Amino acid sequence: MRKTVFFLPGTMCDQRLWSKVWPLLKANYEPMHIPLPDAQNINSMLKTIIEKLPPENINLVGFSLGGYIASALAVNYPERMRRLMIIANSPGALPKSEIEVREKSLNWLKEHDYQGIPHSKIKAYLHTENQDKQNIIKIITAMDLTLGKKVLINQLSNTTIRDDLSKQLSSIDLPILFCTGEQDSLVNRTTLETLTSNNKNLQFQEVEKAGHMLPLEQPERLAALIHHWI
Repeated sequence: MRKTVFFLPGTMCDQRLWSKVWPLLKANYEPMHIPLPDAQNINSMLKTIIEKLPPENINLVGFSLGGYIASALAVNYPERMRRLMIIANSPGALPKSEIEVREKSLNWLKEHDYQGIPHSKIKAYLHTENQDKQNIIKIITAMDLTLGKKVLINQLSNTTIRDDLSKQLSSIDLPILFCTGEQDSLVNRTTLETLTSNNKNLQFQEVEKAGHMLPLEQPERLAALIHHWI
C-alpha cells in the first residue's frame, strides 16, 4: 500500500511546482497537493489547511512559504504529524530587508497592472547553472500568471509577519528534515545549522546545483531525499 504524502507549495506556486518530483515517487507514494488558501493571516491559513488533512500520521512536505506553514502546523498540531520536510525555508521571522521589499512590491501593485514575474527575478531564484533552462522558467512563469495579481497581493500582505518557530520546533518529538539548495539566498543557513546541530530529530541537507526552486532544479535528488526521509 502506497503511503500518502501531502505537499504545500510556496508563494505564487501551485501543483506544477512538484511536476518533476511526483512521477519519481508514485511507485511507492500517493502525493497530495494542498493549495495555500486565501487568508487574512497565517493563523487563518493554518485552520483552513488542517481541516483538509488526516487526524494523524501526516507526512508533510512544505516549500518556501509552504515550508513555514508546515512548520507552524507541526508546532500547533504535533500529535497529528508523522514526519515533516521543510524545503527552501528557515522557520524564523522575515528579515527587515525582505519586509521592506514586500512593502515596496505591494505599493507598486496598488498602482500598476501586474504583468507577471520578471525574468530577472526568476534567474535570481535559480542556481547559476539553471538560469537559462527554459523548461524550469516556463513552469515558474506559468504558475505565476495563473495565480495572478490578486493572489500575489493576498500572499504578500498576509504572510509577511511571522513568528520565529525555531525553539518550538526543536522541542517537539517529530523527525524534521530541512532541505535547501546550495545557492538559495532566501534561506538563513545559520539558523538551520544551529537548529539541527544538537537535536537528533532535526536534520539539515544542502543540495548541490540548486537555488531556491529546488523541486524544479533537482527533482531526482529531492525525490531520493523524500524516499529516504519516509
